[in-house]
Amino acid sequence: MSTEYILVIVLVIALVAYFIYKKKKKSTEEKNIISQRKEKDEVWRTIKQYLKQSGQGASEIVNSYVVRRNDVNYVNPSLSKYLKDKKYEENSIRAWQEKIKAAKNKANPIPYQPKPELYVVCFQTKNAKDGKYNPPEAFECEVVKNYISKKQTQQKIVINKKLNFQKEMEWIAPIRTAERKRNEKYEAMKKKMEAKKLAKLEKKNKKKPAQKAAV
Repeated sequence: MSTEYILVIVLVIALVAYFIYKKKKKSTEEKNIISQRKEKDEVWRTIKQYLKQSGQGASEIVNSYVVRRNDVNYVNPSLSKYLKDKKYEENSIRAWQEKIKAAKNKANPIPYQPKPELYVVCFQTKNAKDGKYNPPEAFECEVVKNYISKKQTQQKIVINKKLNFQKEMEWIAPIRTAERKRNEKYEAMKKKMEAKKLAKLEKKNKKKPAQKAAV
């Protein structure tokens, strides 16, 4: 067998191995993308449903943010003392009204109903034709759960109403800011730990040649 023939065989094997590697890598990347997309699919589908209902089916979703609506009795710690006191007063009046209502219906008590699971979806779209960005929007949706058995449930998302984006951002913006700060703090801590780990490893590697020389 000639040397040239052997080189051709080696080259063919190398090319086949390279293409198999690339195919496997592409498949892994596609699986990761699909996995990430599945997490976003529910929100994406809900926004698409809202756009269709509001006659904006041709719009392209650019970004979105979902936050759970606070309980009616929630008191935002960032509020001023005056607004906090006002909210506490509202909560007290509501509790008193509910107590009177319960006393009136003592003979025919109202069955327990779980609190609705409400979410506010904020998003922005752009025109699919000219690429111009549309003003950001917001809507409220509810996750409705149907219990089939103790271990199995079915859930669906119901769009309740359109919201005033600016008004909702008054309470969402502080949450996003706090979330961003937490993420930045976590990333900084992660980098610090990685730097310490690397420094420790470098120190360990430097000691090895010295130990070998001593032997």
